[in-house]
Amino acid sequence: MKMKPSRGEGKRRGTGQRGRVGGGGGDRSRKSYAHHQAGGIVSELLRAKEQRRGGASIKSLVYANDIQSKKQVYALCCETLRHLELIKEVLRRAKFSLGPHKSEKTADGDEGSFVDTGAASTRKACVVYVWVYELLFGRWDGIQEGRRFAPVASKESSLREAHKVVMADTSSGKSPAPLTPTQQKVFPRYVRVNTLKIQVDEALRQLVEEYGEESVKKNPYLDDVIELPPNVTDFYGHRLVRGGSLVQQGLSSCMPVHALEPLGGDWTLIDACSAPGNKTTQLAAHLASAGEAGGCQGKIFAFDLDPIRFERLRKNVRHCGAGRIVTPELRDFLGVDPSKEERFREVRGILLDPSCSGSGTVHSRGDYLIAGGSKNQERTEQDKRRVDTLASFQEKCLRHALSFPKVERVVYSTCSIHVRENEQVVASVLAEAERLGFELERALPQWPRRGFPLFEGCDNLVRVNPNKDKTDGFFLALFVRAPR
Repeated sequence: MKMKPSRGEGKRRGTGQRGRVGGGGGDRSRKSYAHHQAGGIVSELLRAKEQRRGGASIKSLVYANDIQSKKQVYALCCETLRHLELIKEVLRRAKFSLGPHKSEKTADGDEGSFVDTGAASTRKACVVYVWVYELLFGRWDGIQEGRRFAPVASKESSLREAHKVVMADTSSGKSPAPLTPTQQKVFPRYVRVNTLKIQVDEALRQLVEEYGEESVKKNPYLDDVIELPPNVTDFYGHRLVRGGSLVQQGLSSCMPVHALEPLGGDWTLIDACSAPGNKTTQLAAHLASAGEAGGCQGKIFAFDLDPIRFERLRKNVRHCGAGRIVTPELRDFLGVDPSKEERFREVRGILLDPSCSGSGTVHSRGDYLIAGGSKNQERTEQDKRRVDTLASFQEKCLRHALSFPKVERVVYSTCSIHVRENEQVVASVLAEAERLGFELERALPQWPRRGFPLFEGCDNLVRVNPNKDKTDGFFLALFVRAPR
């Protein structure tokens, strides 16, 4: 997702004005530019949280094409969010204002800080958070005075004094402490080998040569997934990733394609909700491997309704060398009628990974950094209604997938841990699926964790526990029927 520049930030680096909060943006050195970009990302994440909507993750926002110094920006975002409640308390104590002509009032009518007003999640505010993090916990002393953010630099003394008071209160439990590393689950770094461009053994050989045999291993369940230590950083710039030979993709995200096998090399397949296209390109690689030596005769129709996500899908397909196999479709999968569109009548397999709550991805997405706050009864009810709405949509999608006349294998998956989006969705369509000739088949037989026992056959379902399996929480079900 591209971050829109704020006023004054659309200019080329080096030509910006020496600025104020949200104005010209200050010196356009690499360092100051990184701080302003980090502020924009933090603002996007906080606004998404306030509006109770899904959104891009820290990683996807940081690794957008227009973000400079990705590693530095990612670190600034994570550390600012980790210290955010403490930073806000410091700003409250210092009565920090967003501008010389702005006056923020507390509930009692006293002069206060912007952090308790509607401005708390604006881009201006979040740039301040990032720079206050740098002042109190980061590398402030290593930044030349002329390149420091003037609104924060001018209040350095009062901010440091307020920090001392807050830290004293933190020790006594009166003020919030930063999130600790133990609140984050540390997963291995998973990469999928794109066999359209390189064989698994060759990719493994090159990675072992670079990182050492003890640090690189094949995943025991999925043969196209390689595990690296979590401390392997800045992998987005690796030559094999840049060239499309390796894809950074979580272990659980790679499971649906494996569950859909075996495939016929001449099959027509659908990826029903495909963007950004990691599963789509993996499916293309597996379809090509199932074909004969003369080349892949099968094809994949990849659907997505959102134009921005669709462009990401198209770019990913090109990058991974899947253009001859994958046909991206900018349309709603639910609008496809195989009885009226001949090219969809022969579909034999469908991968269905519809929109979900994403409740299994809070650690890998960094959501734990912005999940603070008490859950009151109203918020709990909002969450429940949202999950119910999503589950109704998921049921509709699954019924539609099962309705294709010649489909033999359908995989339904979510990155949710909620029973309502998982076992209950499967249960709601089971009678209809059986009427159409489908059975639940045991997916990924070697995987140890199965579905919750809510109905007969739940041991055929797959569950992934993020606290035990070192990857995102996940769920999948495989529906199979004999060829017609």
